[in-house]
Amino acid sequence: LTDYLKINTVTGKLGFYENGDLKENFEMLAAIDPATWGGTPSGLYEVISKEGLRFSTTTSVYMPFSVRFYGKYLIHGQPFYPGGAPFYSRISGGCIRVETEKMRRLYDFLEAGLPVLSITAQQDGFEPEEKSLEKPPEVSAESFLVADLDSGKVFLDKNPEDRHHISSIVKMLTAVVVAEHMGTTSSIRASDYMLKEDNSRITPNRSYRMVDVLAPLLIESSDDAARFLSHYLGRDWTMKRLKEKTDQIGMHNTQLVDVTGRDEENLASARDLYYLAYYLNHTRIPILNISRGVWAPGINYHVFPGLENKNIFYEKDDFLGGKTGLNGGSASGFYIFKMKMGGVERRVAFIALNSPGKDELTRDILNLKEWLTFSIKK
Repeated sequence: LTDYLKINTVTGKLGFYENGDLKENFEMLAAIDPATWGGTPSGLYEVISKEGLRFSTTTSVYMPFSVRFYGKYLIHGQPFYPGGAPFYSRISGGCIRVETEKMRRLYDFLEAGLPVLSITAQQDGFEPEEKSLEKPPEVSAESFLVADLDSGKVFLDKNPEDRHHISSIVKMLTAVVVAEHMGTTSSIRASDYMLKEDNSRITPNRSYRMVDVLAPLLIESSDDAARFLSHYLGRDWTMKRLKEKTDQIGMHNTQLVDVTGRDEENLASARDLYYLAYYLNHTRIPILNISRGVWAPGINYHVFPGLENKNIFYEKDDFLGGKTGLNGGSASGFYIFKMKMGGVERRVAFIALNSPGKDELTRDILNLKEWLTFSIKK
């Protein structure tokens, strides 16, 4: 990158760079909370449009000098009510807020197509004291990776760049795209043509809030939930956004062709799924919470009662979220666990691709967890 804008929610700064050099820093006015749906997306984006004075229907305020850089996310000046009174809030809904006069100057710098690098977490340099084990863990998966989500330290891997069919794991990305382009409380109406399964949880001619449809999508891995959401947004549009998202968060070895995961051309590597786990952990925690069946902001589990959680570790106290993908005789999955290492609690991603079956996948992850437990001093 030479000319670009760097958003850093950790430091609360926006830096405008020209020819690789920092030209000016701008202060952010509001904090970002990744535990809510409004967390600012991390990754590499670009200025989509300069939209001037925008009106927010969510908070009923005007946002001066608005610049869109991804989905529903803007950079803008200090919001104000229609009567002119300023709007104050310590928490942003994901947009980046800058003092209006400074935003006026930044607005002049920004042009459509300018890269926008968004950083929402800093690597912490974690280097645990390792023990020496003679025997490696028994793992049947053709590819796997175990890595810390805050430092990026890889503890163990095998063929991490090889691509494999990821089945319904793609639904995690579908949830990300839907949440980042629609309001979570948006109401969407189901039609017969959107649904295929006879036992679908979704009833034609009934309206559902988007956030509630994420429950059958991520807990029960409902294909109809995926079809419903993609039809509402437009199938081609949804697939285009999915492919863009993989590039934006570093999943450059991923290929997606449908939203359900049934097509065997849905491929990804273990390293790419680490990037997905990293993104969810630092940016979209509510999606992880839904995947393990716990409360997420705004969700009403009573809309779809009796969901069967198909994520194999959802009952484990140390499980923080993830997704299982089953494809006939093989199984893949990525899971995030909290683990005590070096005297502190860490968040670790465990990814295994193309295990011979669901039972073998379960054993692979448990064997990798046990290996790590005994490899790193607590």
